[in-house]
Amino acid sequence: MMIKSNQFDTDVYIADFTKYNQAIHDVPAPVKGVYIDVKPNEIIPSFRLKNKNKHPFVAINLEENKSLFKREDGTLKSQCECIMYALRKEIPSWMVFLELKYCEPKNRYDETQEAISQLKRTYKHVFEKQIFDKDSYKFYFVVSTPGVEPLDPFDDTYFNQDDMLTLKEEFRAQLFLANQLSIHTPKHICNI
Repeated sequence: MMIKSNQFDTDVYIADFTKYNQAIHDVPAPVKGVYIDVKPNEIIPSFRLKNKNKHPFVAINLEENKSLFKREDGTLKSQCECIMYALRKEIPSWMVFLELKYCEPKNRYDETQEAISQLKRTYKHVFEKQIFDKDSYKFYFVVSTPGVEPLDPFDDTYFNQDDMLTLKEEFRAQLFLANQLSIHTPKHICNI
């Protein structure tokens, strides 16, 4: 199965213009949906993946790979915006599932819960399709609320430690609620 992706070794900025494009604006969006580039767009806030040590990695814009999520009836399954993974021969390396939520602070709880569900569904679908080898990666689920201060993952106002433990046990995934992360090594992503 052919997957459209891009390789980077620099910082990357990711934004979702879907909601922006649904309204009338004076400034046209650079894309219809998900934006992934080495420079930030000047229109809406972005998630930033910092890469000061220039580790090579791949970013897959899932909107550009809709055939991966097509049901038999032709409709599309819900998925997150992006999957990124380190390029290295040794295993395990990191793999990030990223969901962006542009929301008001008062809606962050509901939006975060929906984001986590989308990340879980995308993860399950990708591995049901056997697109990647599950044993080759350390997984990170990232919920970003660009333009709004990120949530504290240990704030039980939004979810509790049992939720975090379930993600770790069922998906072998660490959850980050962040608007930027850093590639520490080809094996590790860290919260800034």
